[in-house]
Amino acid sequence: MKKYYSTKIVELGAMVDAFRMDGMIIMFNENAPEELRDYCALHKGNELTDIVTAGDIVQVGDGMYTIVYVGEQVQKNLKDLGHICLRFNGNQDNESMEGSIYLEKDDILPFVVNDEIAFYKP
Repeated sequence: MKKYYSTKIVELGAMVDAFRMDGMIIMFNENAPEELRDYCALHKGNELTDIVTAGDIVQVGDGMYTIVYVGEQVQKNLKDLGHICLRFNGNQDNESMEGSIYLEKDDILPFVVNDEIAFYKP
């Protein structure tokens, strides 16, 4: 697999685990506004070298998940702000939130500070 995006988690907001249990991770660069920090997995390093597409693989810590749908603003938001939402619901409701990546429906394995979030082409 070819890795085309990698970042390291540097801080987990107080609400991140509750969102994880509901099948969602909100990512934001470490310079997120104060009012959003409690809800985000804050990360450092944000080089995107390819286009995010359905069928790609997202790694969060030890978990690997397949992308099923990519919102229209994911490329721009990820590149400019490091801010996207990972939704682990298989996009069963055919949502199309512009800043979201929809992944296969699955439980999200626990992750911690210093874990990597990476995107791969299969």
